[in-house]
Parts: sequence; structure tokens; C-alpha cells
Amino acid sequence: MKRLYAKEKLDEDEVELEELERSLAEVWQVNRYLGGNPVLFKHLERLLRQTAIARRAQELELKFEQDAGLEQGAGAVQGTQGKQKARTGTGQGDRVKIKLLDVATGLADIPIALEKWCSRRGMAVEIVGVDIHPKMVELAAKRTAHQTAIQVLQADGTALPFEDNSFDIVFSNLALHHLDDGEASRMLGEIDRVARVGWVVTDLERHRLALLSARMLAKFIWRSPVTKHDGPMSVQRSYTAGEAKELLAQAGVPAVVHRHFPFRLALVCHA
Repeated sequence: MKRLYAKEKLDEDEVELEELERSLAEVWQVNRYLGGNPVLFKHLERLLRQTAIARRAQELELKFEQDAGLEQGAGAVQGTQGKQKARTGTGQGDRVKIKLLDVATGLADIPIALEKWCSRRGMAVEIVGVDIHPKMVELAAKRTAHQTAIQVLQADGTALPFEDNSFDIVFSNLALHHLDDGEASRMLGEIDRVARVGWVVTDLERHRLALLSARMLAKFIWRSPVTKHDGPMSVQRSYTAGEAKELLAQAGVPAVVHRHFPFRLALVCHA
């Protein structure tokens, strides 16, 4: 089955906000119950724990420096506290936060769920979600208005407005298939550039059975006309594992392609 290059309705500006939100809510349910989110969170968990361990080591180092300063006198204590303020942002022993970036965040469903997931595990995070579509950004900003750990910005995933290594972890879900080969390769390169610890990109895997499943969902489950149209097309626009490896080679990034049931790909890079 050859890759389809026709545009999805979600990529067009004509879709009304209400219909856009309705369609993305259906996509979220599919991701939640049919393997998309678990695949992403599985790989993110490893990166998050790796980063959290490093952060804890940093906190212990700062505490050691502070304790050593106490032994050297009040003047040394003040100097150490000043250094601690510079490195942690406060002098109150706040935990160093893990910085994450979600590329093509949509309605920011994943940042919202991920922040809760991390909070339950004692991980302090700051998450930035970016999307190229103004309507997506508008909806996501409203949904995260009271989420102090989440910020939503408009930005192009193929030309991210951030410096190298700006984030500990970068991730993206169901975005790659919306791009042509050149754009997809550039986005992978940009994600690799701004990630310090590692990154995860997950998407559908193009397969005839996946297409059949999407058509069945469109016929019997989905209600949004946008989802009915875009669901099967998303499968047809998706990459195979071999094609994903070619994209990584074009981008020049050292990531590994994992295949997951049902019909999911995870491109993962650990620094």
C-alpha cells in the first residue's frame, strides 16, 4: 500500500472550532484505548526517570555544597546559598523541574495528562506545547489556562524557535504523518536539536489491517465528519517502519524505530 499525500481536513483552516474540538476528542479516545497513549508514555517514562535521577543527583550535590559551606562559616554559607539560587531559581530548596516540549500539541491533551502522571510520581515538570495552527493554539490555550505547569505557543515544528538543548525531553504524537517526507525529516532534526536528554516521536504505522480498522471505526463509531474522513486517511498517510528509518537517516539523527501493537511506531532517541 503506497503512501497517500492528500491533505486531511484537520490541516485545513476551514474547519470550525467546535468541529475541530469534537474531532480531536474522538482521536484522543482512540489513542487512549487503542494503544497510542500507552506507547508514548512507556517510552517517556524511561526518559523521565533517567532525567529525574540526574535531577536528584544535582539536588544532592547542591545540598552537599550547602552543608560544606556551613562548616566554613557564615560568609561561605551566604555564597553557597547565592549559588543555589542561581542554579535552582530559589533559595528555598525547590526541586529542579524537568522541561518538556510537545511538538504539534493539538488540544494539549497529552501535556495535561502527562503533568498529572508526573505529579502522581513526585516529578516536577514544565511543559511547553507548540502547534502551527492558530485554531489549535487557541483551543489548547483555553484548556490549559489554569495549568501553571503548561504553556502553549504557536510554532512550526520544522523550524522550532528554541535554542539547542532547550528542553530535557521532547515528544510528538500523531504529527509525522501530516507532513511530507522533507518536512518530516526536518521536524525530526529540529526535535533532536532542542532535546538535551532524549526524545520520542510516535505515530501510526501504515498497514492494510490498520486501514480496515480505521474504516470500521469511521462507519460504526466516529460521529464527527472530520474524523470519519481523516481517520482512514491518517493511516494511508502514515509511514512504515522502513520509511521511518529512512527519515531518520535523512535527518542524520541516531534514533531507533520501535514497532508496537496495534500498528504504532515509536522513534526514540536517548542522549
